[in-house]
Amino acid sequence: MALSGLADPARSALRAADSGPLEVLHWWTSSSERLALDALESVANHDHKVWRNAAVPGGARPSAATVLRTRLLSGDPPDLAHVPAGHLRQLGEGDFLAELAQDGAAAPAWLGGLLPQALDAVRVGGRVMGIPLGVHRLNTLVCHKGHWDRLGLPQPTSWDALQEAARALDREGIAPLVWSDQGWQLLHLFENLLLSELGAQGFEALSGPGGWEQPGVAAALERLRRLRGLVPVAQRRMTGWAQAGREFLLGRAGLWFMPDWSRGELAAWGLREGRDYVVTEVPGTEDLFLFQVDSLAAFDTPPERKAEVQALAQVLLSPAVQVAYNSAKGSVPVLRALTAYSSDPAHRQHWMALSEPGLRMVAGLAHRIGFHGLRSDLMAQLLRDYVGQPALSARTVWRQMAQLNRWGLA
Repeated sequence: MALSGLADPARSALRAADSGPLEVLHWWTSSSERLALDALESVANHDHKVWRNAAVPGGARPSAATVLRTRLLSGDPPDLAHVPAGHLRQLGEGDFLAELAQDGAAAPAWLGGLLPQALDAVRVGGRVMGIPLGVHRLNTLVCHKGHWDRLGLPQPTSWDALQEAARALDREGIAPLVWSDQGWQLLHLFENLLLSELGAQGFEALSGPGGWEQPGVAAALERLRRLRGLVPVAQRRMTGWAQAGREFLLGRAGLWFMPDWSRGELAAWGLREGRDYVVTEVPGTEDLFLFQVDSLAAFDTPPERKAEVQALAQVLLSPAVQVAYNSAKGSVPVLRALTAYSSDPAHRQHWMALSEPGLRMVAGLAHRIGFHGLRSDLMAQLLRDYVGQPALSARTVWRQMAQLNRWGLA
């Protein structure tokens, strides 16, 4: 699909710019991530080898961030690296990034076709410093449809309904929630709880002075601990999100708090949305779209390499490639208009939701505050300590988070 829909000028641009394979650093190792990667790599390497994989073993974003930091500080950057677009600001401040385009008359054609949120996410100081790939919705909750139908459970559209469903699942010997104590997963769940408790305005205020001193932060911490209490002890320390997903796949859990890349992973395992599972919004966030933009950061390289990266951007942002990549990844394309789209009705509806009246786009914490490195590590450690130590109060952790913000570390 990606190859057949790629316009000849895009292929020609890539051939003309060829100066050897571009090294792409990433952590895409799960089933859906490999399928999404194949959609990009196959079209980039169709005529000749342009894309050279540099996958970080283990498929963990923190490990990939450590590898990237080490290479940047040693003066050996990759040509491109997969990062949440919100991290581009810090990379740009360190003069590590290459400018790919500027707004104005000389802007490349692909720039004008981007969703405003996608373009803003890769723009640093008015300059485009990365290639946006997809928009992830982070405030999603996956329900096991077989359990819901068999037990006649209420849809978890409120926290009370979720608790009622959890009690019914527990009586049947089914774990109400699938869970992992990995730091980045706790951060994703916690930002959903923050959005639910604070609303869009309070959530956006977290990036300003005193934002973390809002009482809703403590309420979100208390709900986080209550949710963890719904998880059997044996399942609390699973090592990865894909492992947690397999517990859901096997029917051992009824609910899965996970951003929309869970859709891609479940599809890669043969499950179908609407038949095997249902995706809904996290309670209290129904009219909000908490988002993160996936991107490829472009690093400062010789001029001939920059030309090839620009040509690659044109290829990766063609409609056919965007559809193939995002269908596999579970995200939605970064393009404002598509004449053809995925045959999966649920995925097509997911993309169309961006244009629904009344839907408010809210940037996730990683984009809004730039969680990375020390900031992310400190916040994740606070959350791990909190959920693992019952004697540690929500008020204590709330004060620590507020202090981190005052220090400029969160």
